[in-house]
Amino acid sequence: GANIRTCSDVEEFFKELSNTNIFFCLDISHVPKIFEIYEFIECSSKYLKHIHASDVLQGKNHLPIGMGEIDWYKVIDILIKIRYNGAIVMEFLEKYNSLNFYINSAKFLREIYEDIINTKWGKG
Repeated sequence: GANIRTCSDVEEFFKELSNTNIFFCLDISHVPKIFEIYEFIECSSKYLKHIHASDVLQGKNHLPIGMGEIDWYKVIDILIKIRYNGAIVMEFLEKYNSLNFYINSAKFLREIYEDIINTKWGKG
């Protein structure tokens, strides 16, 4: 099937649907290349309402956050910059489907968020 894989795809898709109430769910682990994740978040920001968050390591996706190659500090920094206020839903492989993986991943993201806020704005 057809996927939205580039910033051009995002623009083309939403250009065809102008003035609709349709938005975008970004499954971070399915963006083709790690370095494109950051650009993809920024270029889709005005349509982005939902994120599936999981990590990627050597082509294996849906790993708990922090167990892979994604720079989550950069992801959270961009989300703050674009003022993202949608949902972030963690989505892991079945073998990581335990409460501890979800709790640790959520804490990991929270610590990054708080570090960015405290570092950039001196708030806590």
